[in-house]
Amino acid sequence: MLELYENIKKYRLERHLTQSQLADLVGYSDKGMISRVENGKVDLPQSQIQKFADALNVTPKDLMGWDEGTIGDVFASYRLFADAFSEIFRRFEDLNKNHKGIIYKQEDALSTDESELLNTFRSLNTQGQQKLMERSRELLNLGYQRGAESQDSILDGKVG
Repeated sequence: MLELYENIKKYRLERHLTQSQLADLVGYSDKGMISRVENGKVDLPQSQIQKFADALNVTPKDLMGWDEGTIGDVFASYRLFADAFSEIFRRFEDLNKNHKGIIYKQEDALSTDESELLNTFRSLNTQGQQKLMERSRELLNLGYQRGAESQDSILDGKVG
């Protein structure tokens, strides 16, 4: 990201713009913000990067310092990382099997029901995930939690 901030300054100077002029072009009230941006003290969201690119008459790719190969390189690096992680995980599983669960206990693994619940949660959209969390909290508030008295016993009046 440092290259982004350096490029903003480089393109501003190439276009003979002052910090105040660039601030006006991108909608900032003062040049102090441009100074902070150029010094890398402000994280710019994608929308702001686009505003800077438009003001400086370059592409966001130019500001980021990406060349034609960069995007492909990122995906290739991701693929290598994913493959390496998969190999590490496979070796970890083998090591754990060879050492009879010493590395992590099998009981720490998710049960079938826990795994199903997690997969269900992940398959829901954001609103569905929020509703599932609300229902889970309702159950906890009603006393359906480990270590608490059985809810059936409470409802049947057997506790107390």
